Amino acid sequence: MFSRNCFGRHFLGSLIASTLFIGSFVASNAYAQPIKPEPAEWGDVSPDALQRTKHPADSNATAIILSDIGESRLRRNNTWGYERERRVQVLSESAFDTYGTHEIYVREDVERVKDIEARTYVIENGEVKRYELDEDDIFEEEIRDGLEKVSFTLPNLEPGAMIEYRYEIRSDPAFLQAWQFQGTEPTVFSKYTVKIPEFLKYAVLARGSAPFSEQDRKRTYSNLSNEIGATEYMWEMHNAPAIRAEEFMTTPDDYIRSIEFQLKAIVNPITSERREIMTSWEDLAVDLMGTFSFGRELGRHHEVRDLTDATVEGLSTADERVSAIYDLVQNRISWNDRQTFLLGRSLDEVLESGTGTSAEINMLLCSMLQEADIDAYPVLISTRGHGMMSPTFPFTRQFNEVIVAVKVEDSYTFLDATSPHRPLGMLPPRALNGQGWLVDTKSPTWLRIPPTGAESRNTLIRASLSPDGTVSGLLNITDESYSGVRSRDRIAESSVEAFVREDMFASEVSLSSTRVTNETALDQPLEIQSSFSLPAHAQASGDFIYVKPVIADAVRENPLQAPDRSFPVDLAYPRQNTYTLSMQIPDGYVVEEMPANRRVRLDGDGGTFLRVTQEAEGSITMRIQMVLRETTFQPDDYDMLRDFFAEYVATHAEPIVLKKAAVAEPSAPSHSADDPTDSSAGDR
Repeated sequence: MFSRNCFGRHFLGSLIASTLFIGSFVASNAYAQPIKPEPAEWGDVSPDALQRTKHPADSNATAIILSDIGESRLRRNNTWGYERERRVQVLSESAFDTYGTHEIYVREDVERVKDIEARTYVIENGEVKRYELDEDDIFEEEIRDGLEKVSFTLPNLEPGAMIEYRYEIRSDPAFLQAWQFQGTEPTVFSKYTVKIPEFLKYAVLARGSAPFSEQDRKRTYSNLSNEIGATEYMWEMHNAPAIRAEEFMTTPDDYIRSIEFQLKAIVNPITSERREIMTSWEDLAVDLMGTFSFGRELGRHHEVRDLTDATVEGLSTADERVSAIYDLVQNRISWNDRQTFLLGRSLDEVLESGTGTSAEINMLLCSMLQEADIDAYPVLISTRGHGMMSPTFPFTRQFNEVIVAVKVEDSYTFLDATSPHRPLGMLPPRALNGQGWLVDTKSPTWLRIPPTGAESRNTLIRASLSPDGTVSGLLNITDESYSGVRSRDRIAESSVEAFVREDMFASEVSLSSTRVTNETALDQPLEIQSSFSLPAHAQASGDFIYVKPVIADAVRENPLQAPDRSFPVDLAYPRQNTYTLSMQIPDGYVVEEMPANRRVRLDGDGGTFLRVTQEAEGSITMRIQMVLRETTFQPDDYDMLRDFFAEYVATHAEPIVLKKAAVAEPSAPSHSADDPTDSSAGDR
């Protein structure tokens, strides 16, 4: 029962067979001309097209997807035949790895790749030269769990070269291939055609918001027989812009225009008997909880039960039992960095090995909590890098991890034990993707997963400035919540000294008396103190000293680089960063210029930024604070948020100017009557 609902995650090979578009260009300005969106003929490449050096509308493009055409039809042996042709022009060497080497992932038992052809076209002595892919350069490799990778590298790549490739995938009727109409580089022409016989019922899931240039749906007949009806779908996009990974986004796949399919039912064309494949969330929960790779492992093992009893012995409250079990699992089982929601072995084996996948760790946690009479449930999620989830269609390939929900009255606390540095109730940032599906045979439900912490850092510096530009003093860092987890991770990777030196200072620094407090007390703020000396931090020039007041942990670049954005800014969790400086200036110097006080507030009180400065008795104090209360900003707010970050970055770079105080000229001496130098003395 489980297998019918839980088909493995569909892998689209980044490698795809291609076709060519021939542009009519003059060599001297080929890159400036628009590229006409139309399909290309295999093998037909003009010398002018190879002169193109840029995409006319995207100066950042390292490649252009000129033509991308796919077609899926059911063959007479009841397998899908998926054919794809693709043509790409690589504009720079940075695109060689992405487009020059291609990988197709298939499930060995239900899919196979056929008839790969690939070519590279370049200009040599003014003529088009074609290089064919040798069959010996096509490699097959088993990855894991029945997953196979077919890969090849195009020959004779160089900037400006055109590559085209095509292939076919034969697959089980359950696996109708998805299609992406956009990518991380601009796509000129993309078209996908699917003919679905009427006895196969599919759910169609569309992602992205870019409009199709053309689309069609018509009744026709199946390839199998003129007596079997079918529906033919066609989608086409022209001049689709690139969707590239940017800061504060989940995954580009959430916003790339795409079509996916999920088999819902099979109808016997003779008897009209219908067999459901995709049923309901309730049925799926029953299937999952009944399979050994998921729910059947919960509560099955004496070793897990005995360990639970020993862990909670003498603990009377539920909170104490939850905390003790969480501490044991997160410190006893090391995560192997593999994300999955299915178990690959028994929980006893996980305990014995001391390492595990995210599913093995969190299902062990869930099992122990249930053994300790805690109301705990597995919750399936899709991580931020995996993509959005849809409660509309009950299929499991949209999930890639499992966490645990502990229910107390009508509220839930979410747990994940894959890190030894994360306190109870704090999820990893990758899990903050909006929602999750609680798996329970009685009442499965979708739950909202809110931010379970914030980024919070307070940096305090007490320092003195020398005339030669050296700044010396004491650094105090207080990291809480996600800041504390990240800093503990960095310290565990190397040392506290390396963390302070590499993460806090931009130039060579001398450290002494560095110490850390609460390194293992995860529910307490992490505190770091270090004495430092930073030579040449300030620039001395003549009578002036120019010093940047943000001495440590300076922000030097706006994280929002793109001039515009068509998808939300998703911060995952709130943020607060406070920097405080108290600095003695050298004797004999005065403040010539001091950065002005600033206060910026985002609309709707989604965030604030302020800077307060003060000078008194040879000392400068400055406080800079940035607070972001909202976690999601829509595209209409992008300009405002980008300007907000720009203001924040600018304050970290704006210097204080000191000037050597003028030495007062000595006044003329006053002469008394007895002064022998007084020329009037003899007249009296």
